[in-house]
Amino acid sequence: MTLTKIRKRTGNLVDFDQNFITVAISKAASSVTEKTGQTFSESLLLELSDQVKTDLDQKYDGLETVPSVEDIQNIVEKHLVESGNFEIAKQYILYRAEHARLRAEARLEELMKIEQNLLKVTKSNGQTATFNVGKVQNAIGRAANDLGFINEEAMVEEVKRNVYDGITTKEISKALVMAAKAFIERDPEYSFLASRLLLETVYREVFAEKFNGKTLEVMYTDSFIRNLKRGVEAERLNPELLKFDLDKITNALKPERDRELNYLGLQTLYDRYFIHINEEKIEAPQHFWMRVSM
Repeated sequence: MTLTKIRKRTGNLVDFDQNFITVAISKAASSVTEKTGQTFSESLLLELSDQVKTDLDQKYDGLETVPSVEDIQNIVEKHLVESGNFEIAKQYILYRAEHARLRAEARLEELMKIEQNLLKVTKSNGQTATFNVGKVQNAIGRAANDLGFINEEAMVEEVKRNVYDGITTKEISKALVMAAKAFIERDPEYSFLASRLLLETVYREVFAEKFNGKTLEVMYTDSFIRNLKRGVEAERLNPELLKFDLDKITNALKPERDRELNYLGLQTLYDRYFIHINEEKIEAPQHFWMRVSM
């Protein structure tokens, strides 16, 4: 199976583009040429890029997970070394190290802005506001409700390491999920925490309006019927679905069951199975299961 998606450091899922691998290898080769005068044929560089692509296709064939940028860079290094192109590998490693250093310096500057209340957030309406640590704490607290021990303070610090000046509210939501993911290996409870934080993003996208604990059930049922009709209008769903007793069906939805999903389960549904229109998801988990049942 051909690799189609990768996950960026921000957590975003984007289309895989082999050209980025080719360019990275070519830049490392150019650095060797500048330093030593040794030249490399274009065909060699393209062959190395193809080897990396083949390895990625085989490694992730049939897997629900997608490789991260770091995963791909590790495989590039491996092929450069195994092919005997040690000088190119050296320059590639130095390139990665330099960019890691620059990211660390930029992160330190962002942390200083947070401490001084200077970090700005771009809201969905385009307006800006000061980054509010309290809102981050509240979001973590809501998601952690009824879970086992969650180190909320450590979670907040992890989020702070992944925000930047001008970050959007949508990216902050992703930073919350990424922070919880970073702790999953320590305790599986964090998998459910990450899932619940991702659920808030799913709900905002599907409901297309603000919600809270008191309005969740109403919005869940209302959006199910509304989005079924949208799916039919967009020719993504069979019109026969609208012939069901939708009032009876929506009364059978159990939104609370969404909280039983762990992170991998929800992320897989979100990335691969929820119906979308123009990249906008129109299903939450119980919507999906009910639609499949119908």
